[in-house]
Amino acid sequence: MLKSASLLTAGAIIGIGALQGLRAATGPQVYAVFEANAADEAAYTKALPDVQKVIKEHGGALIAGSFNKTKLISGKPAVGNRFVILRWESEES
Repeated sequence: MLKSASLLTAGAIIGIGALQGLRAATGPQVYAVFEANAADEAAYTKALPDVQKVIKEHGGALIAGSFNKTKLISGKPAVGNRFVILRWESEES
């Protein structure tokens, strides 16, 4: 019984270590922040579904985005009126 419990514990530790090793091999998640000054909001909105499809096909995910909702807290005013934050699981993806 003790031998079985020890083997089970050792197997779990090896499995957890292997998972951590695989996670480390893929690297950290990658984030991209985009700032754009979209002068034609209608054209931008029309193109958005196609752009979102390409991002999703390449493993990306939209984390945040807004249109005309920037607020200045301090410093120089933002140039863009559109900010988007995207995430990929690894640099390879």
